[in-house]
Amino acid sequence: MNDASAQNVTARHIGVFVVHGVGEVAPGEVTSMLVEALGSVAAAKVDQELEVLRLSEQGMAPPEGRHVAETGAPPATFPAYIRRATMPGGERVTFAELYWGDLTHIGVGRLTTLMGIFRVVFEAHHLIGAMLDPEVGPLARGLRALLLWLSLLLRGPLAAWTACVLLICWLAVNVRPQGGLLFFGTPDPDWLAVSSMLVMAATGAGLFWLAHVRRDRTWNETMIWVVIVPFALGVLYVFRHWGGGFTAAEWLDETYGSLVYAWQIWGALFIVALALVGLYAVSSLVQDYGRGNGGRRSASVVTAAGILALQFLLWTAIAGALALPLLGRAKDIIDLSTLQSLVPLDAAVPVDLTKSNGILDIPNIHAGQLLWIDRFKFAYGFNGLIVLVFLLGIAAVLLARLIVVLCFRANFAKGARAMPRLLFSRTSIAALLLMVLIQIVVHVELRFFDLNWEDIIPGEITRAAGWLGAALGLDTVANSLGSTNDGWVTNYKYGINIVAVASALILPIVLGDRLNNGLHIARDLIDHQFGPYERASRSALKAHVLPLEEQFPRRARIQRRLQTLLENIVQREQLDGVVFVAHSQGSVVVYDFLLQAAPGYEKLAGAKPAVVTCGSPLSHIYREYFCEYNDLHSELEQLQGDLRGWHNVYRLDDYIGTHLGTNEAPTVINKALPAGGHADYWKEPALVRIVCEAIARAAVVEAGADAAKTA
Repeated sequence: MNDASAQNVTARHIGVFVVHGVGEVAPGEVTSMLVEALGSVAAAKVDQELEVLRLSEQGMAPPEGRHVAETGAPPATFPAYIRRATMPGGERVTFAELYWGDLTHIGVGRLTTLMGIFRVVFEAHHLIGAMLDPEVGPLARGLRALLLWLSLLLRGPLAAWTACVLLICWLAVNVRPQGGLLFFGTPDPDWLAVSSMLVMAATGAGLFWLAHVRRDRTWNETMIWVVIVPFALGVLYVFRHWGGGFTAAEWLDETYGSLVYAWQIWGALFIVALALVGLYAVSSLVQDYGRGNGGRRSASVVTAAGILALQFLLWTAIAGALALPLLGRAKDIIDLSTLQSLVPLDAAVPVDLTKSNGILDIPNIHAGQLLWIDRFKFAYGFNGLIVLVFLLGIAAVLLARLIVVLCFRANFAKGARAMPRLLFSRTSIAALLLMVLIQIVVHVELRFFDLNWEDIIPGEITRAAGWLGAALGLDTVANSLGSTNDGWVTNYKYGINIVAVASALILPIVLGDRLNNGLHIARDLIDHQFGPYERASRSALKAHVLPLEEQFPRRARIQRRLQTLLENIVQREQLDGVVFVAHSQGSVVVYDFLLQAAPGYEKLAGAKPAVVTCGSPLSHIYREYFCEYNDLHSELEQLQGDLRGWHNVYRLDDYIGTHLGTNEAPTVINKALPAGGHADYWKEPALVRIVCEAIARAAVVEAGADAAKTA
């Protein structure tokens, strides 16, 4: 507090605005932890009374854009939890919490977790658009457009097409020709084919309308294509096969065959995109290192491609999990049909013909009609292998992080700089891209070179495994793999499926709430970048050509809550100073506000705030990967004169937060702590002491400020 000599008036009332981070956070929870820690660590006199305010969300439009008076709906509100304390230096402190966890809360239970995964799959393209800056050059613009279009094709027409195939497959293997369909009698294949597609199209239209009423843009592209694709398939069936004796199995095989062609075209485009990614990464790596940027642009472009690959993997894994029981049913039907043709029922055989005919009342499916079953099983099995390799990559990163923790117990800051990334891990992303590339290349090779999967897999994969075994000295493994035939592939398919299913059942139990916490992190990153203008350039975003509500509606909603909280508390409490204490994503919320409100801070009555952050992803994630935050260091320098200091706390093994600012000219004072993860910073004694110092700095105002305030 050396600057106190230039100031002579001490404020008496300080406001501490607490902003929580991601995860399952209850309203008022983090504020209570911080206040209680101040009482125990800093001997603050804590008022046990808790005050709860219900504040209106400014700018929130009522349903269908009508006024509240017309709808009768109450205005949207959010809770503000208020606690008070008196510091040993005499400062009265009002703690107010910005609660925004309900905006990204996914709930509990397996169903909500599954829906959270779906949301991540269908909204991850917003991260791709945010990572690649189209202003860099024509290659960046072309690559960005290609990745976004591939993502659109994946979550739009291909997703709808896959859903149609799953419905047709379910009907083809479950509807009994003689058993009837509910009370409709024996189903007619032509009527069943067209009506099922029309029902799906109508369902898509209804879901699109419901999402529009709820202002949920997550499913817009998908629901539009869920209307278009089944309607088009129904019309196509009428023109090509109506009344032609076309069986459900033949229709299913034709529809699936066309879907395979579509996926292979998508895969070929993805290979082109990966080639462009490699070219862009190498060129940007050279340029960035020449400018001392550490290859940030190359990391962002590879990660953008990895996110697209993860979208592909998650969607195909979900579709495969839904299709696997249907494939098993189809295989049983084929076997029964073969057996039925080989052993016809004879009256001389002592069997119950009525019962036997009921058992054998199966759809008319033969082995020659569904040629894609084995290929689909292999694809799903390879998805399981990709998941396992991806998890092994993460396990390797976790092991490396543990080694760093053990090696740098005496120098936390240096250890944090050497710590391998866990979120957007480059090792895991490289493994994911390689495995997805192998899968796509195999399927593209099957189609365009007219080869069978049985010809490729035993030869190429076993030879590669044999070479790897020989290189590692595993001669027995190499010989056994090299001498096997199709039986190895069969064992592989079923073995990998068992492991994949076991992983799907065991991982949620082992991870528990941490799985939902990971989804929260993904949702918060996506929500921050969510907007209708994926093609907007970084300069346009920086210039705020459009209102924040139109650029980033979810980010704007959190900012409106923060501004409403500031206006109410600063005016009601007549604050003399302000401190922001933010954790994780909350530090991004505070940073965005400070950048837009400086200088002057109208919402703070002109007071210069002090800032304390912990576990902040601003440098480790946002500056590293999102082009909008590329100028983080220079912007922090610009903010320096408008703040009463910025202190940042981070742990050695925090997988999200790390140091802020540059080491050469630090605008942020960083404090490294021992290993302890990303959560529970609020109870850290080091953080509590830094908050006390920030309150003391905010309690010193410039000469004449009290007189101006009184006037």
